[in-house]
Amino acid sequence: MCLQEKTFLKPGKHFKLLGYNIVRRDREDAKGGLITFVKEGLNFSEVKVTNKLENITVKVNIKGSCLQVINIYIPPGKIVEKNVLEKFTVHSKTLIMGDLNGKSTMWGSESSDERGRLLEEFRRVQGRRCY
Repeated sequence: MCLQEKTFLKPGKHFKLLGYNIVRRDREDAKGGLITFVKEGLNFSEVKVTNKLENITVKVNIKGSCLQVINIYIPPGKIVEKNVLEKFTVHSKTLIMGDLNGKSTMWGSESSDERGRLLEEFRRVQGRRCY
């Protein structure tokens, strides 16, 4: 389970959800933040992805297979360049979840905007690279 933007948690503030491990990215200066919940009993590890986007990336081992979950928040006014997205390692068992604030007819919006087109291109390129 992934939450973006409205966690309102700060470093040092404890939060638990029975039955889940929690990976957090708190904001110190403003409201918001990210949380990724992983069911207890699943073997997982956090992958540090250093770029200019708020993100949490975890790899979950399920029955000998590895599922990568990328939780991202991109604020509406933030300028995102293609090379920032390319810092994420994406393969065929990657799930990208988040509040990306991009519009595209590909995912049901009435129109596409610049960020939506950038995300469409990222999807096309990464889809060809999946292994």
